[in-house]
Amino acid sequence: MNLPKEPHEQRTKLLLTPALSPARIGTLALISLYCFGRIPAIVVPPVMSVVVDQIDGFKNGITKQFGKARKPEVNEELVDLIDRLSESIDSYFSRKNDIKDDTAKRTSDVVTHAFLSYLWSVQNMDMFYDLIHRSSRLLLKENAKQDRVGKENDARRKQLAKTSYLGKFVYNVSVNLRALEFDETVHLWHAFVQYREPTRAIYKPVRPLSDPKNRDAKELDYDIRISSMILKNANITDVAGYHSYDFAPHLQAGALTVSEIDLSDLLDYQIFLLEAYGTPTPPQVRNVLSMMSASSNLFPSLHYVSYLEYLNREDYENALFELHRYFDYMMSNDQRVFYHYALVSLATLESHFGNNREALRAIDESISVAREHQDMSCLSFLLTWLIDFMRNKPELYKSGTPGENVDTITQTLKVLNSKTKEVNNLNLQAVSCQFEALQAMADGEPMSKVMNNLIRASYILLSSPWRESERSVLLKTCDLQIANWSRIGISTLSNVMTDVAADTFGFSHNLYDEAHVLMRRANAEFLKGNIKTAFEIMADDGSSMSNVSLGRIWSFRKMLFTLSNWICKGRLHASKALIDSLKIQVSEVKEINFEAELIYLEVSYLQRVGDSTAAHKLLSSQFVDRKCYDIYWLIEYEILYAAIIAESSTAPSRGLSILLNALNLAYDTSLVSLSCKAMLTLVELLLAMDEDQNWSDCKDILYKTMPSILQVDQIAMIAKGFYLLAVTFKCKFIHDREEESLNQTLRFLEHAVLLYKKSSDLGMLEKCFDLETRLAQITNHAELIAHAQESTKKLISRKLEEMAYCIDT
Repeated sequence: MNLPKEPHEQRTKLLLTPALSPARIGTLALISLYCFGRIPAIVVPPVMSVVVDQIDGFKNGITKQFGKARKPEVNEELVDLIDRLSESIDSYFSRKNDIKDDTAKRTSDVVTHAFLSYLWSVQNMDMFYDLIHRSSRLLLKENAKQDRVGKENDARRKQLAKTSYLGKFVYNVSVNLRALEFDETVHLWHAFVQYREPTRAIYKPVRPLSDPKNRDAKELDYDIRISSMILKNANITDVAGYHSYDFAPHLQAGALTVSEIDLSDLLDYQIFLLEAYGTPTPPQVRNVLSMMSASSNLFPSLHYVSYLEYLNREDYENALFELHRYFDYMMSNDQRVFYHYALVSLATLESHFGNNREALRAIDESISVAREHQDMSCLSFLLTWLIDFMRNKPELYKSGTPGENVDTITQTLKVLNSKTKEVNNLNLQAVSCQFEALQAMADGEPMSKVMNNLIRASYILLSSPWRESERSVLLKTCDLQIANWSRIGISTLSNVMTDVAADTFGFSHNLYDEAHVLMRRANAEFLKGNIKTAFEIMADDGSSMSNVSLGRIWSFRKMLFTLSNWICKGRLHASKALIDSLKIQVSEVKEINFEAELIYLEVSYLQRVGDSTAAHKLLSSQFVDRKCYDIYWLIEYEILYAAIIAESSTAPSRGLSILLNALNLAYDTSLVSLSCKAMLTLVELLLAMDEDQNWSDCKDILYKTMPSILQVDQIAMIAKGFYLLAVTFKCKFIHDREEESLNQTLRFLEHAVLLYKKSSDLGMLEKCFDLETRLAQITNHAELIAHAQESTKKLISRKLEEMAYCIDT
């Protein structure tokens, strides 16, 4: 494995043992103190919870001690264990109202002193060996209920059955000790002294007479020379540290002992973290993996960890190399049954780098092998994989003409869906419902079908016994519901589901899920006009994220916000440069909605600069070539196409047919937000066709549509509604010359101006002030004329500032 080594760690010696390590000896010491009654009864629960946490290690994902997550470590330091004991005791006492404030600290000090006294009572390797060996006396003999060894302690000593939770741990440690060679025991002793050394400053007892420091120098020198000769004859040249108090000056080389059980659990846990969260491997783990690279055939998972790390770094060649090494070892150990899982990993690698054809080829072969082995669990997993793969690649199965990819994927999805029902896996059934809901949303099917699948997915997850593995699936269901309610236009329900998702990921520490929920929240704030809040949520630029792919998605989302804001402000030169940059990056982001939104913003930019021909051409390509695979964006494009016609064409009636088609699609799919946007565009078309004839109908349309627009709660639509109401009442005032009509016009215009100022839409502010100027000319109102002129002057100054920013950028 090509893992980097730290310079100061290259002399460290590694010993792998089945069940022994300094940290496990520390745990054994706590168990011994508990069995001998040295731990006060009042703090047994928090202390033993730490013991359980130590024994379980990383088997159950993110282990927590009273709400605080542990970091994965190969060999935990003793000072960290003492800190966790203190925190556990403090947390335990904080829940009890009848305990004095200083009780927790005093009790914690008692436990810490007893623990360190037990460990520091060991002064040489013989005492160390005896310490571990004596632990076997804690176990009940097979043919006796009470162990009679050490009768002076029988009255207060608890004993453990070998089959009990603590008994299994003690038994494994004692058996492993007897299996160690002499040089391995010396190595373990060195590692233990090194493990204990940082607590020397915490524990400073009066030295006993047997302490080497209190003995005659000649006698001490003679003992050390004899010990050195024995160790040298055993081919152990590094004798520093045989005596505990002589070890401190000789810590340069160091000794590291790792339990194979802990390391195996850690590797599985680290793989889980890398796959789910993109968490980088801690430096200490990296050092152990480097030292084990020469003999890593015992742990094929090491190569898989390395593969995942290279995958996170976007290093295709090294990731592929490590993946092949991992499965070479697996196959050499006669584990051919995992061959189809190897193909799944290969498909994941290829799809991650955009090699869709190779990914589909690998996944197709994996399905064939899994069906041949009748591996139903793998087939269900393949369904999950394929669904995730297809979410952002609808072009592979929605192309206009049937082909190899279309037929294969359609058939595969049907087969896998049917096979999933044969496997009693509720988690996968929920994923299947999610994908059906996603397809229904994209295809524009009735909202009843979408909601049916989303409710089924939620019910399956919430009604079944909760497992940590279901948290990510639940978050995806929440994400789909957020998207669905946002598309429908019911912002309150969208906000509720965002809060539910935030509460859910708050317990999982899942960076991927957290980032997506935060992006949803930022997008909602941006659409409401809270631009500063949206950018505060997206304050990170994405470069600090350990997962490169997630960092790109985060950064791209933030740049889309920036582009939309710049277009509104009139920073057109900077907008053009940003569009060109995003068009290059969009293929690497692999988010189809981002690609569709970028096209929408590019057309908006072309509309703002007055290049309607290029805008028509870009939108037409989406209709003719069937590049738009989501009904939502198809409707958005049709509405935008009609809006461009209304603004720039000499025959605005040409936009009616495409706009009416968009209205029908929005109505059939219950997309209220798009229905409202289409109605506003319809009003613009009617006013462009004949303002004098159609203003009354437009006023009625707006009066009926505004309640729904206010419910959708998007600042651009609300401001546009008030602006169009001002235009229609201006026409009404010209028609009837009533003062009430003029006052209504000015009130609606004031609302529009305030909202456009909030969103910094200088283009629409210019239209508002033009309308105010026309009203001032019609009424010949001096105060209104002065206000219109002053507002226009300030706007021109602001536009020049924005243009200067664009040139500087």
